[in-house]
Amino acid sequence: MDYEVVKAHLKEQDIELVLDFLENRTDEFRDVLEVAPENRGVVREVLQDIVLHNKGFGYVIWEYSKIDGSKNIRGIVLLAIQNTWWSNKPFLTNLLYYVDPLHRRNKGYQFDLFKYCKALSNLTSLPIYFDINRKYMNPVVLERFFKTQGCESMGFQVLYRPTNTS
Repeated sequence: MDYEVVKAHLKEQDIELVLDFLENRTDEFRDVLEVAPENRGVVREVLQDIVLHNKGFGYVIWEYSKIDGSKNIRGIVLLAIQNTWWSNKPFLTNLLYYVDPLHRRNKGYQFDLFKYCKALSNLTSLPIYFDINRKYMNPVVLERFFKTQGCESMGFQVLYRPTNTS
């Protein structure tokens, strides 16, 4: 194998790499989300809030090339801590749940990202809402994936409830 896979929390020193990654996929994100993360300054602030100000969580699956030393994102999840307008009870919502299309089927990275999400939810006792209403993506397929991971369907979202709550 010419690469090493590393799974780790998003770190401050990696923010610029994530911004580059998002910029290089602007068209792909626009196709899926209708609005691409094009404003680097705004995205940097969100990533800094997650990493530096404890307003969420980020987890990245990296592949390090043993040949040229490059570091490439193969999967990433960003979760924000939020509250509804009618309650002060926090929850997590996904800002980004992405696996490189070339690595979706054969490496299981989508499952690795979700294992992290489940562990985080169970550790923090915070439920996670995942938006499954994506342009050009089959919501039935997304819903089926999340249901196999223990989520409940809630219209255009699925909900993972932590297992350690009383």
